[in-house]
Amino acid sequence: MLTISTGSVTGYPGHAHWDYISRAASSLKGRAVELMVYPTWYGHFGEVAEEVARMGLKVWGVHADKTLASGFAETGTGDWDEAISRFTECADLAGGLGASKVVVHLWGNPRSDECLERNVVSYDALKSIAGERGLELCVETIPCKVGTPMDALKRIARDREGLLATLDLRHLALHNQVYSAVEDAAYDGLWASGAVRQIHFNDVRAMGGYEGWRDMRPLGKGSIDFGRLMDGLRKRRFAGEMTMESYFLDGEGAFLAEGFGECVDWLERFHDGVLGGAWVAD
Repeated sequence: MLTISTGSVTGYPGHAHWDYISRAASSLKGRAVELMVYPTWYGHFGEVAEEVARMGLKVWGVHADKTLASGFAETGTGDWDEAISRFTECADLAGGLGASKVVVHLWGNPRSDECLERNVVSYDALKSIAGERGLELCVETIPCKVGTPMDALKRIARDREGLLATLDLRHLALHNQVYSAVEDAAYDGLWASGAVRQIHFNDVRAMGGYEGWRDMRPLGKGSIDFGRLMDGLRKRRFAGEMTMESYFLDGEGAFLAEGFGECVDWLERFHDGVLGGAWVAD
């Protein structure tokens, strides 16, 4: 399945208002979307839901507010309580919009993966909240300080049966894990169990460092070898969700419709190629 992240047409903090989604409505119409939630939306979820309904968007998933991640490491504190409360609001929004899942950054700065055992405690709470609303919980691969995103997933899956994951190519590129994520036998268990539910697609100028990681590129216009990635996904028999996250606002917040359309077309061809169709990189 192919979906589009509304993060492709919004950006925090300057372009986070849901009006930016409205400006791209004609390009999103008829497509399943993953709705990106921002911290400025709290207290306005009713307005967001009304605007989503007015645009006729099909919300397949909701990406919970990324800034909650820091609180998930602070178990037993007011910061943790607030993060859980706000995640619950995100899950309520997802359930009300008819989404099937909620994507979460389970760890993040400043602690990152330094105390992952605390984040696993939060995972239990988040999974329960999502499940009560009929939602799957997908843990995204986020940059790490101590280990790597794939190893963090592996550690969580070892202790928690039924883990579901979203692989983010940009974050994996920072750790040079774009290819090892699909090729390395160390992660066979994640693939065999069906843990990998979704992949966030984006491209970067260079892999293996923060400078290149910050410089996002349209799909196929950066350093990722998508032919190699496709081979790996075919061997893994991946048939899950592919979500476009490439960014299409200029510096003034104007929607770059032509580039957006080209990138969606590119990912559609890649998607069909993974499922067995012909694909030629361009």
